[in-house]
Order: sequence, then C-alpha cells, then structure tokens
Amino acid sequence: MKPLSKKDKLILTAKIKAYFRSFKQFVCCDELPDFKILYTDARKDPSIAYKAQVSLYEKPIILRCNIAEIDEKDPDFKYTLVHEFTHMYDYFMLHKTYDNAFLNRNMFLYTECHAVQIEILFCYKIVDTIFDSANFMKTDLDHMLDLPYIKNKTYANTVLNFLDNQSITNFHYMKTAYMYSYGATTILSQLLEQPMTFMNFEKPYDQELTKAQRILQNIKYDQLPSEKDLIRLGNINKKINQMFLENITLK
Repeated sequence: MKPLSKKDKLILTAKIKAYFRSFKQFVCCDELPDFKILYTDARKDPSIAYKAQVSLYEKPIILRCNIAEIDEKDPDFKYTLVHEFTHMYDYFMLHKTYDNAFLNRNMFLYTECHAVQIEILFCYKIVDTIFDSANFMKTDLDHMLDLPYIKNKTYANTVLNFLDNQSITNFHYMKTAYMYSYGATTILSQLLEQPMTFMNFEKPYDQELTKAQRILQNIKYDQLPSEKDLIRLGNINKKINQMFLENITLK
C-alpha cells in the first residue's frame, strides 16, 4: 500500500471533521474541543492497533488513523470514528469534575461500553440527538437485533486469540471487546424494553465483570456516571488486571 498523498490526507481530514461536526450536534455539545489527526501505519507503528485510536491524555487530544486499514467507503469507517469521538466526549464531560489521574484509573470500562451505545444510536439512526426518544422506524429492526450477536462474535474471536496467547495486549483486547458486546446488548435491551442475551466473560474474571454489568446497566446512555460508580468500575478493572498478572506469573 502506497502512502497517502497530501491531497488524499486533506480529503480524508475533511471527511473526519465533517463527521465530528455531526457528532457534536448529536450529543448536543458544541463546546467539545477539536483534536489533532495523525496518519500512521500499524505495520510500522505499534502505538495503533485498529483503524483509529484516540489518545485522550495528550494536549491537544490526538486521533491516530491507521492508513493500513482505514477506508472512508467502508461503513465501519464512520462507526469507528463515532466510537472514538465518544471517548473524547466522555473525557471532556468527566474532566470538568475529575482530574486525569482519576479518569485514567476509573473511566475505561464505562467509556468502552458507552462508546458502543452511542455508536449504535448514531450510526443506525435510532435517534436524532442523544436526548431524543428512540424511533425505530428509522432503521431495520431485524438488523438491529443482530447487533449484539455481531459484537458477541467479535468478543468470541478475541477470546480465542487470548487463549492462544495470554499477553497483556490480548487481555486488554478481550476486556474491550467484552464491553462492546455488553454495550450493544444493554442499549438495545433498554430501548426495546426486552431482555437480550450477551456473552459471559472468561473465568476466572467472570464474577468481577458480572459486578460491572450490574453497575453499567443502571447508567443511562444520555447521563454521566456517578463518582461512586466510576470508582467501583475502576476497582473492578484494577482487580481483574491484577488477577491476570497473577495467573500469568503462576504459569
């Protein structure tokens, strides 16, 4: 794959900024600050693992786009951007109250779950803004009902990769993919007012993640989590990380 030309970068940047403007309207947050875009290649740069990845704790916030995978004609391009924009939104809103140390410790499980919820609401046109009520006439309900299972498949694949190579990186991917699965399930079960099944987390981490489920299912997609809930989620994340490191040490 040849490097992006200067013209291609300008066109891609304009599309990303256009999606960002639409996203700010959707979350009703015009004051959401801008960000810097860096184009990089995952085949040479280990700092990026997917199509796009946001670095929240840099000034300005940086959105790294992986030119090895990014394709603006692929629908997943928009989904990925909205997902990363939601991380920016969560950080911006919560940073009004909490410092970086607090957020770096406690925000991970919440924002990965929330980013999938907003991604589904925005990209599948369920609502016009984050504060609107759901309108399922705008989308294909049968397709939406498949979304939790699509996310479950993603999680199942990361589990296989983790079992094959139990590295810190693969453990992180597995946690993240589980939040994707759970986020998709909770948003649709809340909006449809009917229970939906979701994947269970791998043992021995399942009991702690079940606690996280109970916390996350009571946080509405259009409301910020409480300090108590963030701390509890941060404690759970810290504990399962410690469990993983202990298990690796014992092997």
